[in-house]
Amino acid sequence: MEDGEVKRLGEIDAPSGTMEFKLLRVIEPTEREGAFDYSVFGQERTNLLIPLEVIYRNALPPGSSVFKRLKDGSLKLEEIGLGKMPQPGQVLDGALIDFSTKLEPSDRYLSLEEAKRICDLSDDELENIRETTLIANDMISEESGRLGLFNEDGKMEFGFDSDRNLMLVDALGTLDECRFTFDGFPVSKEVARIHYRKTDWFQDVEKAKKIDAVNWKSLVESSPPPLPEELLRSISLVYMAYANEITGRELFDAPSLKEPLQVIRDFLQTGSG
Repeated sequence: MEDGEVKRLGEIDAPSGTMEFKLLRVIEPTEREGAFDYSVFGQERTNLLIPLEVIYRNALPPGSSVFKRLKDGSLKLEEIGLGKMPQPGQVLDGALIDFSTKLEPSDRYLSLEEAKRICDLSDDELENIRETTLIANDMISEESGRLGLFNEDGKMEFGFDSDRNLMLVDALGTLDECRFTFDGFPVSKEVARIHYRKTDWFQDVEKAKKIDAVNWKSLVESSPPPLPEELLRSISLVYMAYANEITGRELFDAPSLKEPLQVIRDFLQTGSG
């Protein structure tokens, strides 16, 4: 919005902190002794957030949850359309679609059948979600590819409107929803995660999750430390530069995307700029 009027991106002269949106109900599953009851979604059918995160994967970077799940048997090769064990860093011939919970304290990966069951989705509705995710993935890959970015993976969220028509919700194709890389280096909120994995707070979180996977937040007494000023500034510039380059407009006073990325790369490798 600009000057109190709803406008499209191409019609605004400067970045806006206001946007128009449609409200959907967020219906929480009921937690009972560490398990979650989703039966309400068999009764409530319209104007709601579907309690899933839908993940597309165009590659399997080192550390991807897919490797851990394949190793422990919670995921089967046939479930993701592969004939043999993938290698870290492998680029896939076609995108994999994965599902996880959205409204539980920790994301829990789901099989296709479980995702369908807990949300009470029909076969056609589930297929519509998959097809829409693949179309959006192709669009994001094409647009980000113009900037020299590789769209490794990302997440999407969906809802149903008052007539139970499928809706895309949340943002699409941003550095928060997508894991982009430039020459193998992350261009997303992953850079902040890399920094925080080295902190005592992160270790406290990991210990708490092992004690109680559901109520772990109440066990963490420490707080995440502020990002170092140089890293914070560089991450901010990456977001602004991405907005400029993906839209082809100079919305922000920011250098080219490559410049702050190099600063971040140096900082994470050496601990300082």
